Amino acid sequence: FAFLDNKGETRTQIQKWEEFVFMWVLTSGLAQVGWELPFVLWKVKYLQPIPSDKILRPGELWAWPFWMYASGDTRYMRQHSASHATETMLAISGFFELAAVVMLKWRRRYKTALLIAALTHWGFFWANTSVIYIAEIYDRYENVADGPWAGYWVKWAGLNLQWSVLSPICTFASLWLLCGKVREETKHELLHKKD
Repeated sequence: FAFLDNKGETRTQIQKWEEFVFMWVLTSGLAQVGWELPFVLWKVKYLQPIPSDKILRPGELWAWPFWMYASGDTRYMRQHSASHATETMLAISGFFELAAVVMLKWRRRYKTALLIAALTHWGFFWANTSVIYIAEIYDRYENVADGPWAGYWVKWAGLNLQWSVLSPICTFASLWLLCGKVREETKHELLHKKD
């Protein structure tokens, strides 16, 4: 809970937003590298050959998390190049997010880290989550198993809601922090020029 102070702690708004950006970019980066990357690497060879969307055979149980997600979004386990390409870009961006986390943690290249956070999450929100959600509405939920309520809102939107909500917040928070840092540096530079 980045916005709540611990007992006896008094942090500024900047410190709270920095913690939010740090924690969300870390969480998202780990998800992209730990979930999307294996999916991208395994989809064609190991996941698409699984024949049933109703039951897994004993030798397929390792794929249960991906198979379960595919019960909401049927493109996930079958050939769908646009979906696979989107997931590939998410997997790649995870490495950039983790690099940003390291920079934020060690206070190195702070502005670069904030820019990475802003750009990756703006991309998640607009290039991935929103576009795919809207496409499903246009396609009348054709790729969503179990219909618009259980499949779309519960299984699919529910599993992706954090990226729909927190990614735009992360983008604007990162840009706000970046502008604040530039303003602070400019003020400092102007003061030293007068001397």
